[in-house]
Amino acid sequence: MLYLSQLLGTPVEDQEGMRIGKVSGVMIPAAQVGSSEPVYPSALLIEGEQEQLWRVPTGAVAWQEHALRLRVPTGQLAVQLAEAAAQELNLAQDVLDKQVIDIVRKKAVRVNDVCMDDAWRLLGIDNSTVGLLHRLAPAWLLGPKRRRSPAPLIPWEQI
Repeated sequence: MLYLSQLLGTPVEDQEGMRIGKVSGVMIPAAQVGSSEPVYPSALLIEGEQEQLWRVPTGAVAWQEHALRLRVPTGQLAVQLAEAAAQELNLAQDVLDKQVIDIVRKKAVRVNDVCMDDAWRLLGIDNSTVGLLHRLAPAWLLGPKRRRSPAPLIPWEQI
């Protein structure tokens, strides 16, 4: 299980293992919000060394220890355009730390983290205090980023 807070800031390497940037966002199609169908990210936003934003499909990266490695040459990466961003939600900016409505419990909850499975499917949100502490605690206190055990989640379809 993968959490958005663990993914943000993860180093991204090119095919040769050279660092090209870090993950700064996860994009999902806005039309899929509230759908009962499984939701998958449309792209990862990679912030390059010169503050350039690249749009990388999730299928174009693979985990290599504590980094993501590109499966495609950097020349094939698309630059993030404002027109595409209008049709999508950035989970880091538009969902994380916002309040959403849990339609089953009929109450507003704060999104402390977003949970995904290993196939990048959005599973739900973590609104627990432990999720908030894990996200906000300094890295030196928690040790290296690693996949943590799941907390009670509010399924994505209930938001």
